[in-house]
Amino acid sequence: MTQEIVVRVVGVLLTGLITFVAAYLRGKMKSAKSLRILQEVEDALLQGMAVAQDEVVRPAKAKTKKLSSDSIKEAELMAVAIARDVATKDAKKVLKDMKSSKVKSMIKGLLK
Repeated sequence: MTQEIVVRVVGVLLTGLITFVAAYLRGKMKSAKSLRILQEVEDALLQGMAVAQDEVVRPAKAKTKKLSSDSIKEAELMAVAIARDVATKDAKKVLKDMKSSKVKSMIKGLLK
């Protein structure tokens, strides 16, 4: 009788441990995937920012030595449009669903 109880308790403990480890590993995998997608979003934004720098920012600065708010807005729109074009499936979805204020915040962070 005591052996049966011990066997059942050990079985329950092992099942709990396996469940915990599996949940932990699933969480780590989701976290790694999220980090990978965030890196892809940043890479796509950097590509868009590079094109906007060449096509909008440098020419505007060459003319006036200073960026107007219209030039800044144009550069942001261009960077985001290009990022959405070059992004991969998951990153493209994130960029599409992201609010413009969040995208602008990411761009500002990447500029630093």
